[in-house]
Amino acid sequence: MNSLIQRHLSILKQLRKDQTNVTIENLIEMFDGIVLCLNGMRNRVDIFRVLSSICNDLSSVNTLKLFDNVDLMKHEFFLIIGRTFEMLLTKARYMLMTKEEEECFHEISYLITNLCLYKNKSIKCFYTASNELLKMNNLNQLDDQISYQNIFLIETLFTKLSSIINNDLSVNDYNSYHVKYKAIGRLIRLCTKLNDINFHILIDPVLNCLRSNFYRDSFQTIEPWQTILTPKQLFFIHDCPEFIRLRGQKRQDEISNLLCKLFIEYSKQIFEQHLSMLLHDKGIFNLAKMQAIAWHAEFLNHLALTPKSRVHYITGMNQHMKDLL
Repeated sequence: MNSLIQRHLSILKQLRKDQTNVTIENLIEMFDGIVLCLNGMRNRVDIFRVLSSICNDLSSVNTLKLFDNVDLMKHEFFLIIGRTFEMLLTKARYMLMTKEEEECFHEISYLITNLCLYKNKSIKCFYTASNELLKMNNLNQLDDQISYQNIFLIETLFTKLSSIINNDLSVNDYNSYHVKYKAIGRLIRLCTKLNDINFHILIDPVLNCLRSNFYRDSFQTIEPWQTILTPKQLFFIHDCPEFIRLRGQKRQDEISNLLCKLFIEYSKQIFEQHLSMLLHDKGIFNLAKMQAIAWHAEFLNHLALTPKSRVHYITGMNQHMKDLL
């Protein structure tokens, strides 16, 4: 790796410490050098390795404490991160990624999530905030508001994210620890927590994931020894239902009518397979299975909130519970 990058990585490692003398000026200089070095690289593998290493270091909690600064937010480095992630998101949709690309995809998604969740202050321009005339004119050349959310979570990213969920993850099967489940699941959890983003474009693709067999099949793959769910299980059992529960409220009647009967059928299979085991096998304490069933019950309760769906829910589940008992 280039010696210039090595010097800048040493600054990042200093930021991991609780006490550090690193300043905003040091960080800006560091990012200037990193961008200069990246622009001079010709080997794509080296570029992905450098970006992965830097994003991994930047993602630590102590590192992020200086990153509310507006000059840092506007730095070209973060534009490079955003463009690279969108490029990898597109490639993940259509082609196999190399090991280095998968690692970079994973690390950038983690950094974007941390920046948007924990260092996402909206910084208003002093002049537009205090001058009504300027606010009325809405001058494009003035940055009225800047945040990591506005830098990364843009329309093109949501379009590509919607495509990979709808046309790939809801259709194609991957191993339980595939990077797609890790990175896309992380973004779904981010979109579940943030406001003022275009999450509506993701509702139908996520619904398609829940309507696929992958939700039900994820329960069937939970092993007796598991204490936590795999990334694939977490994506289908938690991330997708939680997103719909919290972000699909304006379409709740439609969603409940669409999913209720299907999820009652899912419940019959899930409870037959797992609930009796938890009740009768006293020696087995499967934390992952208990958590998965709890999330499933929570989502069932959400689907039953509308009057029409409640009738299906009560009728279907009462009969099933009688049979199970």
